[in-house]
Amino acid sequence: FFCAYSPGTNKQLAEAHKFIANRIKHLGFKIDFKPMTRQGVVQNMWFSHKFDLGTLYLTGRPTRVDPHMILSKLYHSRDDVVAGYNWSGYRNKEFDALIDESSTVLDQKKRAELIWKCQELVTRDVPLVTIVHQMMIDAYNNKKWTGFVNMIGNGLKNVFTWTQVEPLTDDKTLVYAYWVDHGRGTPLTAGEDNMITNRAVFDTMTKVGPDGQPVAWLAESWKWLSDTEIEFKLRPGHKWHDGQPVTSRDVKFTVDFIKKHKIPFHQTACAPIKEVKIIDDHTVRYNLNYPYAPLLMYAGEQVFILPKHIWETEPWKGKADKPFMWNAAADGMLIGSGFLKFDYWRQNDELKLVANKDHFHPPKYDARIFKVIPSAEAALGRFEKGEIDMLLDFWGDPVALKKLCDANVELTMHTEPSLGWYELAMNSRKPPLDDPILRRAIAAVIPRDVIAKNIWKGFAVPAYSPTHPMLKPWYNPNVFKYEKTLGM
Repeated sequence: FFCAYSPGTNKQLAEAHKFIANRIKHLGFKIDFKPMTRQGVVQNMWFSHKFDLGTLYLTGRPTRVDPHMILSKLYHSRDDVVAGYNWSGYRNKEFDALIDESSTVLDQKKRAELIWKCQELVTRDVPLVTIVHQMMIDAYNNKKWTGFVNMIGNGLKNVFTWTQVEPLTDDKTLVYAYWVDHGRGTPLTAGEDNMITNRAVFDTMTKVGPDGQPVAWLAESWKWLSDTEIEFKLRPGHKWHDGQPVTSRDVKFTVDFIKKHKIPFHQTACAPIKEVKIIDDHTVRYNLNYPYAPLLMYAGEQVFILPKHIWETEPWKGKADKPFMWNAAADGMLIGSGFLKFDYWRQNDELKLVANKDHFHPPKYDARIFKVIPSAEAALGRFEKGEIDMLLDFWGDPVALKKLCDANVELTMHTEPSLGWYELAMNSRKPPLDDPILRRAIAAVIPRDVIAKNIWKGFAVPAYSPTHPMLKPWYNPNVFKYEKTLGM
């Protein structure tokens, strides 16, 4: 059962899936090829695990600047759960021990040696085939907007863009397009569509800056008291969107809540935190179970701080089985403390956020509207007409976008190598794909360079490791490679 993307959902992925399915048939397999929407792929691979082959793929994210997030989430056995990142079901005790150990090593050289070994193991066992690192492709109207910020491995899609971009006309509403709906509206689960909204509505303790280094955010400063104790000072006077003060109690509640409910998306990030102690209203101390090198880059950046006074009432009860399945936006309760406030959501149409002028990094515009436009061709047309100010993570033909921007001086195309990748995941929970020898054979018939050049049209590079080559010293160039020339 090949859980594939339909051409109307993502043309490049659909084309790649069809090409790969035909290659695998040469090994003697009968392929039940099932094109479907993004929602269908997520349901089969992320939630029910009812697939043999498929792709969820990774985009660039700030947390992925540190190699721990991808390696620990995609391959650790603890994430082989419903809504967990280990959708291939990979289980290897040696890998689990190595990646766990690597996070406790504060010496960068020694830590890099362990990260290299982790890459060797997962490329040897190949539960999923990393195929290409795609380019992050964005475009914007430069006559209407300025101040966009590029971030390593993420492009223009980051909070520094969203807080620093400025209107050049009297129109102070930034309208951008994306190919799937942003309206899941929960700070407790993944999905880049969901995360784009929540990075604006909710604050995190720290952010990964444009250069890949941690910077202050909700926590205006921090101090390491020892290898296993860190104290954060929160910004005084900051408020939730409903006017209640943001305090240390909210931070403690958030971490405790994630642990209590075993929230799949955040539990790995919070696992090293033994206890959160409230020192005063604006000071918290994290006591760790062990030294944790990625704390600021991973837990600090990823975990959205929740308003205790709302979430302690269990508002999801009667609406969802688990808190991370509750759609707060649908109930009009997407309340955070971030630089944008939730206004409304019309499913499969648009979502509007308005500026929080009381934020410590207030936007220079009044509102941000996200438009759902599944058709890349339609999005290009509306971008050309000026109805759309920005194309985010462009999902169509990059050559067509480049031609459009080259012919229109008011339109700018921006590219940045992505820290993410497009993969072929193999469900290793059941035969025959539980056999690494078979998985290696499948990996061998997938020509990464052909896919990068012909399907991504040069806007991607072959991916032989889950860690991007530009992430030095973490990238291991000596990983296992199975690609063969088979004369097909």
